Amino acid sequence: MGVELLIHTFDHSKALSGFVQAVKDDALLAVSPWSRKETLPNYAIIRLTDARLADVGRYTNTWKNSIVGTPVSATAGFRRFDLSVPNRTTAEFGIDKGISDEVVDFLTSRRGSNQISIVPDRSSAVFDIPQASFRETLDDLVDLFEERVSPRRFQIAPRDVSAAITGGGLFTSTFAPVDGRLIDRQA
Repeated sequence: MGVELLIHTFDHSKALSGFVQAVKDDALLAVSPWSRKETLPNYAIIRLTDARLADVGRYTNTWKNSIVGTPVSATAGFRRFDLSVPNRTTAEFGIDKGISDEVVDFLTSRRGSNQISIVPDRSSAVFDIPQASFRETLDDLVDLFEERVSPRRFQIAPRDVSAAITGGGLFTSTFAPVDGRLIDRQA
């Protein structure tokens, strides 16, 4: 288990230094390692030995990957799916609840879906969506959330960037210290 963060180390304006460009876990690194272009002086790697992709997803605003529509079954003309928006995602990106009244209205009024159930914390719901619009509906939901999300960029602390540069382009740590020093640059 572990992830690697590809971070910017140099920019003429210094504006990008420390921003995470990409994230790969051990499984992805095994089949797709970093390229030779992703090295010093422009990039460095921070390896977090005990982290998972779910732990660092917010570093690259991968909240979109947290919105999951899982097909449950199909009936005449409809596909039942479970829409899930984890509470951690909503809290980190300034959304009061994942399955808001706005989302329910969008699915029922504008997409012709039938609401089946919503869990009490509103992090998950089951809907019947017309099969013809299933993929389009999920894409539109991501757009709807994007309008509600507080834009954020997270920056690796300068001391961790320096450690990666000093280490020849690689700094290895555990998740907690690096995450604890993370700088939240709310746009």
